[in-house]
Amino acid sequence: MRILLSAVFCLAIFACAPEDPVDPTYHISGAVNGDYSGNIYLSYGDFRDTAEVVDGAYTFTGSVDKPVQAWLTLEPPANVAWIYLENGEISVVGDFWTSEQNNETYNIYNLKSIEGSVAQRVLDEFSDFVKEHRDSSLYPDLLYERLNTLVDAHPENSVVGKLLADQCAGSSVLSFPQLEQLAAKLDTAHQQAGDLKMIRTGLTAMGKYQVGKPFPAYADLPAHHPVTPNPSASLTLVDFWASWCGPCRKKHPEMVALATEAANQLQIIGISIDEDREAWEKAIREDGLPWLNLLDDEQILQEEMGIQVIPFNYLLDREGIIQAVNLSLEEVTLFLDDQTPS
Repeated sequence: MRILLSAVFCLAIFACAPEDPVDPTYHISGAVNGDYSGNIYLSYGDFRDTAEVVDGAYTFTGSVDKPVQAWLTLEPPANVAWIYLENGEISVVGDFWTSEQNNETYNIYNLKSIEGSVAQRVLDEFSDFVKEHRDSSLYPDLLYERLNTLVDAHPENSVVGKLLADQCAGSSVLSFPQLEQLAAKLDTAHQQAGDLKMIRTGLTAMGKYQVGKPFPAYADLPAHHPVTPNPSASLTLVDFWASWCGPCRKKHPEMVALATEAANQLQIIGISIDEDREAWEKAIREDGLPWLNLLDDEQILQEEMGIQVIPFNYLLDREGIIQAVNLSLEEVTLFLDDQTPS
């Protein structure tokens, strides 16, 4: 019952939202909780606006012809705080603090609440749905039903296009035919160009490099201290990463442990999309990566395979045939266990 009500609520939000708002402008009233003084920036696409934070408050006024994903940043270096922007009254509240990262002090703006944006509300509802059901064995079916209901009811809404783009950009639990079917229903005239590119690129990559397809050649990429392949390993984990990617490097200790524990079954190949060779080599040394590391500094392989998010990985068999796409390390371990004779 909760699933059905959630879906109905999500559609009700769209249904109640007027097609043509009386006020063709947006008014953002923002609050920054914490000891911050300086400017805050609102950006989307090539657009950028600036406001001064005075006594913890700021405002932005403007107009958009359709909901767009925008972001707020404080004085750099700073994190990115995402917000879905549309015409109307929007209230934003967030906390401020500083964080030391790579010997620099970052200004952090952590959003606590966003009110008044219908599109943002839909995204939050969808996020709650994912959190509630992603561990369920029925999650793929529930997710497809949820997205299918939304795209059938509102093929022109850019929020729906964004949700589908997110599925196409990473490792979706939905099948290639399901994503193709959903994408075909979108009214592309009203979608964001970036989302449409994500969808097209993701679908092309999934069709070409899905499970059962051969992984492309990578032998010509420059290597950092070439490592002799392990002939006893029946599986290869190809991991796309970069020195500047925090989540990539955060999981390196677990990957090193896995590479040691499963040395007879698994070998790892790291492919970095760094453009800075020195930063790449420094990260390899700092993280103590013992496997073969290759550099795709011109993003040739990344673009060929349509990889739009990192970390991202492929699990290959001895013949280089893709066995799985973008597994967590826990899933890699389970896959190895399944391959071990009882």
